[in-house]
Amino acid sequence: MKELKVTMQQTMAHEYIAAEEIPEIELYVDQIVTLLENNLGGLRRTEGEKLLTKTMVNNYSKDGLLKRIKGKKYSKEHVLMILLIVGLKRGLSVQDIGRLLSGEEERLSAAGGYAPEAVKELYSAYGKTGEAVSRTLPSYVEELLQTLGAGFGKDDPLPAILLLSEISALCSRTAQALIDESFPEKKK
Repeated sequence: MKELKVTMQQTMAHEYIAAEEIPEIELYVDQIVTLLENNLGGLRRTEGEKLLTKTMVNNYSKDGLLKRIKGKKYSKEHVLMILLIVGLKRGLSVQDIGRLLSGEEERLSAAGGYAPEAVKELYSAYGKTGEAVSRTLPSYVEELLQTLGAGFGKDDPLPAILLLSEISALCSRTAQALIDESFPEKKK
């Protein structure tokens, strides 16, 4: 078994496109898909997996996760929101992301679309968070494995898988609880 810390550092390298790297010009959906595939390809688990498709972007709009566009091009703020949604989907359901973004609607909105500074601030906070987690989590997991027992997980990946699965589940559940508290579901 490859050393756990090495595997974690390789898979947790926080792939992130800085807001400054997003073009100021409006982009077609195909250009956004290509941007993600070229810059975030390491997030794919398999060769054929798609991080984003035209259909996904259309569904984000239909589901209210993403503001509708005028014409066929997406603003820089739309691109940042798409990147945020793609990142959040790794740990939250689309419904929870919708509640979160709906709860932040007032802050993120401006006349006719998104408030550029608010979107950039939210997206940058997401990036800093991911960077901090990817930098610190491998050592934390190794420490937890050592606490559980000296030989725990040395040649057997199962203990590490169980531990990481439990961390993931507890973190997701905590995020869900915070969404439930802060952004209650609207009655229909």
